[in-house]
Amino acid sequence: MAPKSSSASAATRKKHAKKSQQQPTNQPDPNSGPPTSGPRQKKDKKAPKVKRFIPPPTYTGEIDPVDIFKIGLDGSPVQPERAVILRKVGKKDPVTIERGLDEWITWIDSTFNPTSTDLNSQQVNQPPQPVELIATVPVLIHHFPRLVVHPSRRVRVLVLSLLDTFIGFQHDQDHPCRSILLNPVELEKPEYIGSWIISLWDPDKTARAIATKIWKEIVDLTVGESTQVQGKFKLCEYDSEILHHLISYIQHSSDGVDSPEPGTSQSIPRKVAILSESSESTSCRLRASAFEALAHLLQIHPIPEKIFDHIINSSIAQHQTWELINSNNNQEPLVRRAIWVLIQTLTAREVCRPLLDALLPVFSFAALDAAFTERDFSVQGTMIIGLVGLLKIYPTLWWAPNQSTSNQSIPASEDKHPTSSVVNESSSDRPSILDRFYTFLEIGCPSNPTLLYPALILILVSFPVTIEHTEQFFAHFWAAFESRALRSSGARGLNEFYSAWGECLLLFGKSLGDQADSVVQNQLTKTWTQLIDSDDQTEAGFNALSSVIIKIAHKSSFASSYVWSIIGAAVQAEPQEKKVLRYLAFFSKARISHPHESQGTNAREASVLLCQHVLNHFNGLVEVTEQAAWVPVLSKILKEESAGRSVLNDSSIDSLVKFCRDFLPDAVWGGSRPHYSLFLDILQTAVDRLASPAWVAVMDLDKYVADLTTVKHSILSGILNYAAKLDASLKLPKLEIDRFVLGCLEQHLGSSPTFHDIIEVTLTRPQLFIQKETLRRMFYIVTNELHVQAKLLLQSPQSSTQPKLHLVLPMCNLHLQHLEELVPAQESSFISTLKQAAVDLFSVESFLPLMGDESVEELVHIAHESYSLALGLYPTTQLPDLHRAIFTLLGDCITNVQCSVHPFDLMESLRVFLEQPCSLEAVDFLCTLPIGNISDNLITPLFLPRKFSPLLPMINCLIQSSAGGEHEVDVNLASKYDRIVLAILDLFTRDRQLAQNHLWLWAHCMYIGELARFSSSTSSPPAATNRLLSEDELESIVSAVDTNTTYLVSSLSAHVSSSWHSDIVMKMDAPENHLPSETDPLKTLILNLAIESRREATKDLATVALHKVLSTLFKYSDTGPNDFEKWFKFSQQVQSSHSNLCLTLIRSLKSYLFAEESFQKYQNRLAGKLTDVSSNQANTEGLHLIQVLCATAPPLDSTHIFLPQQRVIFLLQAVSGWLKSDDEIGHELNIKLLELFSDLAPIVQTVMGAHWDQMVDLIEINLEVG
Repeated sequence: MAPKSSSASAATRKKHAKKSQQQPTNQPDPNSGPPTSGPRQKKDKKAPKVKRFIPPPTYTGEIDPVDIFKIGLDGSPVQPERAVILRKVGKKDPVTIERGLDEWITWIDSTFNPTSTDLNSQQVNQPPQPVELIATVPVLIHHFPRLVVHPSRRVRVLVLSLLDTFIGFQHDQDHPCRSILLNPVELEKPEYIGSWIISLWDPDKTARAIATKIWKEIVDLTVGESTQVQGKFKLCEYDSEILHHLISYIQHSSDGVDSPEPGTSQSIPRKVAILSESSESTSCRLRASAFEALAHLLQIHPIPEKIFDHIINSSIAQHQTWELINSNNNQEPLVRRAIWVLIQTLTAREVCRPLLDALLPVFSFAALDAAFTERDFSVQGTMIIGLVGLLKIYPTLWWAPNQSTSNQSIPASEDKHPTSSVVNESSSDRPSILDRFYTFLEIGCPSNPTLLYPALILILVSFPVTIEHTEQFFAHFWAAFESRALRSSGARGLNEFYSAWGECLLLFGKSLGDQADSVVQNQLTKTWTQLIDSDDQTEAGFNALSSVIIKIAHKSSFASSYVWSIIGAAVQAEPQEKKVLRYLAFFSKARISHPHESQGTNAREASVLLCQHVLNHFNGLVEVTEQAAWVPVLSKILKEESAGRSVLNDSSIDSLVKFCRDFLPDAVWGGSRPHYSLFLDILQTAVDRLASPAWVAVMDLDKYVADLTTVKHSILSGILNYAAKLDASLKLPKLEIDRFVLGCLEQHLGSSPTFHDIIEVTLTRPQLFIQKETLRRMFYIVTNELHVQAKLLLQSPQSSTQPKLHLVLPMCNLHLQHLEELVPAQESSFISTLKQAAVDLFSVESFLPLMGDESVEELVHIAHESYSLALGLYPTTQLPDLHRAIFTLLGDCITNVQCSVHPFDLMESLRVFLEQPCSLEAVDFLCTLPIGNISDNLITPLFLPRKFSPLLPMINCLIQSSAGGEHEVDVNLASKYDRIVLAILDLFTRDRQLAQNHLWLWAHCMYIGELARFSSSTSSPPAATNRLLSEDELESIVSAVDTNTTYLVSSLSAHVSSSWHSDIVMKMDAPENHLPSETDPLKTLILNLAIESRREATKDLATVALHKVLSTLFKYSDTGPNDFEKWFKFSQQVQSSHSNLCLTLIRSLKSYLFAEESFQKYQNRLAGKLTDVSSNQANTEGLHLIQVLCATAPPLDSTHIFLPQQRVIFLLQAVSGWLKSDDEIGHELNIKLLELFSDLAPIVQTVMGAHWDQMVDLIEINLEVG
């Protein structure tokens, strides 16, 4: 519609339209009626009204592409429907704008996308000319500066996506839209090109990613016209326009008022809700983007000197602009962080140094003051980098006063190491930045100590280092120890505090040289007292501070000497156990961190003094209760001695040996936990003459373990475990506890878990406790028990695992680990036992997870390790025999109906076994199953006689019957034959090549598939559900059989020729004569099914299977009309002799013969024969003819006519005679008549007669029977 709508009436608009269409000639208007002369006549009100067509205005000349009101009219390449989209983009409502942009992008993708998959398009391979698309580009150029800064995030993302679409659009190896977008006339507009770089710093991640991609594609950063890149613009040619636009956004803040942005504030309709942009206002977002874009421009500009004057003469060089960096100015963190990004760029790029020198007097104090008062996490990370760079270049800023320095000249440092030169203090009385820094330290680096303390060392690189300043620094630094900021930061903040203290001390020590000794001494004295006096609540602080002290001692020889000297003096008269333990902890950490330096003279002397002090005190204590408090201290000393430090002398060792023989055994077996721990430490100590006497004295089992109480059992188990885990280099005297271990094993296997841990640890390191013969005897006992438990596992009807497996498997694993040196190659009994153990372990590993217990993962892992060990011990030459034994085990599990393992799970175990190095193949496994010789082509019947009738689903509910067991054909795991066929099905489904090689066996799988299909449609008795397959399993079986039947038959049908059909049709007459010599797998399957279709037990199953095979064969093979004719003639030949085969052939062929005249005549002949059948032959000959006739019926949705209407009427009359006669109509004939009526009803639906009543009666009869 027009910009301003008129309020004129309809008559007025018609009058104006008529005048505008008048011709310049004097010819009368043919539509205006006859000319009138004389006075004006009155209009006839009763005359019929004539509506006049008012054509739209036609614009002459070139259409202005940006004039949105002319787009879509005559003369414009833009279609009216596109004009509607473009007009939406110019609206104020964000929702309308989003719809317009979305529809615009969708139109471009669907019309010009070369990867479009629109199959209805007639020009898929020939995209249309982009005339209309090019005409819409100026509209985007017109609206882009407004939309790219729109408050709505989605609007910004969509407009950038649209721009990316135009930039990447290609037609005839050209980018027509890009040339328009990069038109120099448009690029000279600051608001247009400036919006491009503004979008690079959009807060939204998606918008920023799209803008960055576009920017990299269109911007050329080179200098010179000779290197002009096609499809790009040179940044250096339009830098002034970009800078002008950026400064315009920054300029708003210099006056303290933000100007409203197009599309925001009053321009937004009141009813439109604009969501907040992550708590930043639109003006702050744009200002932050402008600062970051300016930093980016200075970073990437090839010759940034061009824009220095423009920047210096702009609002950027004003104090009001830099006041935005102060957090007290109520500016958003986004803006403050962006300003620090600009400072970071100015300090990082050397070529920008003149600009930094010019701007430094304006912003120096504002930036430094804001740095030490900033509290926002998102700003501090960027602030640190900018602050470090600024102070590194201008170290004199430490003395900058807290007011403007615009009249001062701040020199840059030319020294590569600013800390090496000390700057004189300013004589001004005004507070300096250094004072602000000290205040910042006193309050504990507020808001984020974990970030600011690690950065402190970077800030101090330019710090004015003198003795006085260093002492002032540490005085203010330690003042923050009790600050609220440091306490609230937790253990991490305390660790960073101590780490920063150490780094700063090392920095000042390096700068001051020899003058730093006094500072280091004072600081170490202060921290050492704090370290020793700290309580348990600051354990993390103790660890952090001790690590820092050790680091300082490592890097400073003076610090190292001083630390060990004060420790040596402190431990001589130290009565408190707590402080002694802290000294030992510090010694241990020092030794671990720097073992070579911890062996220095002062360190060794301090260690000996501490050890002597502890031993003198410990030897004076006789009672166990008195010794308990100092046992941990003695344990610590033994650990230090084991680590290679000399802390014990000969007299001390003798006193410890006497203590281990006389006092330690009674204390250990008496239940003293500290003495027990001390004994374990003694076992692994490196002190000579100490471990062996203690081991012999304490492990006198006849004396101390005659009565194995619960406490003593726990102590014995712990000692044995600890001894078994000791390093083999620590040689202990061997114990002979064979009789004790065998007794424990017998009780253990008798379901007594008391001795489990003792037996397990004994087998872990048997050479320390028992002899080799005892180990062999234990292996035979465990193997026999494992065999018993494996059988129970396979035949257990319960889902829980056998509890004894938790006892047997770990012991079996331990035995196998230590049997390698005991295995004689000629001992057949041992090999036989090992073979049985390997088979049992395989069954446990494979079948234990299937028992329904969720806690068997560890047992399965142990069984797998044991199985691998058994294979490693088994002779390589006899591995085929072992593999065949596993195949026999799997075969027995399949045929054993008492086995609780599902056949599918057994086949999964077989596949896993075959993937391992195995000398046998899947064919060898098939030979173990009772299915006859797999080299023969003859199917061995695996199914018991079952009655299976493939009935129509629509009448299936009418024949359900629970009497007589006629329909009890459920697939269940209680049937040996079902288990075998399920195993073959799973094996063939996973290995289709094997199925093709033995395709005649696939008939079993097809039978089981049909049984599963029938079982899923019937309800099973509740009492038998425990061995029946679930509904999901039945459906999966049906799906697997159907899918693989189609694959197997179709893959073999690809090579079928016309002669192939002739040969198989000839052999179908006597299939049993040709089957033994047949080599074609597909022919073998068809001949087998033909034979099976004649047997009473399997005819129903074989009929359905043969139908599927033939249907798939005809569908996927190159079968011609002559081939179908041969099959059709053969079906007529066997119509009387083999009715099931005839029905199968007709069902498979009829879809290809409906249009054939011979087939139509065959249908009419069958219907004609039915009219001649008498009522006494209805159940025999009549039933047979109806079965064949129903088999020839087309589907209900087919366009083919089954029979002529008159022939149907005669047929219904004949059937009516059967029903009216006195002869009884059989149940099967009733069902087939109902099926026949359903096929004939559409043909006679317009014919009235008694046949409709007969249909209703027949349905009622079947309902009564059902």
